[in-house]
Amino acid sequence: MQDLGRSKHYSWKVTALETGLNTATGGRIAQCMRAFPGERVIATYGDGLANVSIEKLLKFHNAHGKKATVTAVRPPARFGHLHIEGDKVIHFGEKNQADAGWINGGFFVLEPEVADLVFDDSEPFESGALPRLVEEDQLMS
Repeated sequence: MQDLGRSKHYSWKVTALETGLNTATGGRIAQCMRAFPGERVIATYGDGLANVSIEKLLKFHNAHGKKATVTAVRPPARFGHLHIEGDKVIHFGEKNQADAGWINGGFFVLEPEVADLVFDDSEPFESGALPRLVEEDQLMS
């Protein structure tokens, strides 16, 4: 449990943006970025909950000088592994955690130029701007 006596206090300003019911993740992020031109944005999904140090994330982002940073996480292995030949199971074992690979952890640091990589409001961030950032060698994790 966190000791509230040692917690940091920040002065926050919160702005709610109506981005539209049918707007995809890319459009929502771009609209937010355009509402605050020239500002770096830290973004997550509406259901994002993680133990991410924003201070360390920003330090890493500042150190590499690219347009975007995405957190990378290894999801817990969820299923046992079957090796099947024909209809016969020849090996059964628990899935190795190392087999899970890295996935998008859903926490981003984005420089203002990222908004220009979202081409319209119906575009998902994950299949639009993120692959474009990779093509430009501008995405770090």
